[in-house]
Amino acid sequence: MDQTSSSSGSRIRPLILVVDDDSGLRESLHVMLEDDYEVAPAANGAEALALRFDTDENVLRPVAASSG
Repeated sequence: MDQTSSSSGSRIRPLILVVDDDSGLRESLHVMLEDDYEVAPAANGAEALALRFDTDENVLRPVAASSG
């Protein structure tokens, strides 16, 4: 288990799923958020859905979406 989880398996920091096809934007968001959040990057929706998280909190909220 990584440093963001305690020995009991509970998450210390909230999890943020960052989904964007722009790898530079994903990396920038990761760097900006990593001090306060566990960041899980994904390049697209299918990749994001393939990630499995051991959590009871399953809230997905789009922050921004491109129109094209």
